[in-house]
Amino acid sequence: MIYPIESCEAGPQSGIQPGRGRSVTQQVDFLRSHQGLEEPMESIPIYETVSNCELFKGLAEKDIKKITSLCRQEALKEGNFVFQQGDFGEYLYIIFDGLVALERSIDLSTRKGTVTIDSLGKGRVLGSWSTLLGETHILMSSAICRKPAQILSIKGKELRSLMVSDKDIGFSVMENFCFLLRNRLQAAYVAMEKM
Repeated sequence: MIYPIESCEAGPQSGIQPGRGRSVTQQVDFLRSHQGLEEPMESIPIYETVSNCELFKGLAEKDIKKITSLCRQEALKEGNFVFQQGDFGEYLYIIFDGLVALERSIDLSTRKGTVTIDSLGKGRVLGSWSTLLGETHILMSSAICRKPAQILSIKGKELRSLMVSDKDIGFSVMENFCFLLRNRLQAAYVAMEKM
């Protein structure tokens, strides 16, 4: 269970800076080490979740097992952010259960607001794609849970390392990523047309 960062004692002595700059995974790491936060009670079937994920479809069983070793389980409440626009991104997330909306805040001088790019459910993946290229990235959208969600997080740097060391995995993941990126761009264009 992830508790809102605001519910913790914050201040310079605690090392917590509420809100910006902390991914949900970084918040969980801090809370586990300083507040005794436990892992979620119900276990996600990690192998099935990864093998059914759009980014890893078509990979061999041995390759899926390598990827599952990189996964961490997280549980989020409705209204929790997986990440926020403007945050530094290091993780990819796979949704096991729940509904997560990708949203972008916009400012067109005469109109300001938030546009929903896509709503993602079971088996869908989101996060910081440039980590697969070994580059740092500021997230261009927010991901907010519209229903309670269970997700798997994978540090992009670790997945990239696996992809570089095993070219077959690397090629398959990048091929799936190209299709995924195409679909996300189409969803973004549709969202812009509704503005």
